[in-house]
Amino acid sequence: MIPSSDEAYPALFGQFRVVFNEDWPLDWDTPDAALRAGADLFWPQDVQRRILAEVRALLTDFGDDADLDEFTTRDFYPFGFDPADYGYSSREWWQRVVDFLNVRLTSE
Repeated sequence: MIPSSDEAYPALFGQFRVVFNEDWPLDWDTPDAALRAGADLFWPQDVQRRILAEVRALLTDFGDDADLDEFTTRDFYPFGFDPADYGYSSREWWQRVVDFLNVRLTSE
């Protein structure tokens, strides 16, 4: 069973969606630019750490890529963000988020 994002991943549901909402393409050109903006403008370090922990858990919780794809496109990004539109599988996208936050948190 696919968990509810707001219960299983509250930082992702509450904070990540501050950036990746229905208007994100109007605000930023790429998902990477939106990630940078989130970290620069909206997510203090403690929030970044919670998001990082939840994305790591997400990648472990969803061993099956089809379930992860369903979660990503239906439950988490209902506003039209699809990693495939930018050349990523769901797993690659979430790993990209992990890598970005790892670098960001170790460099600050």
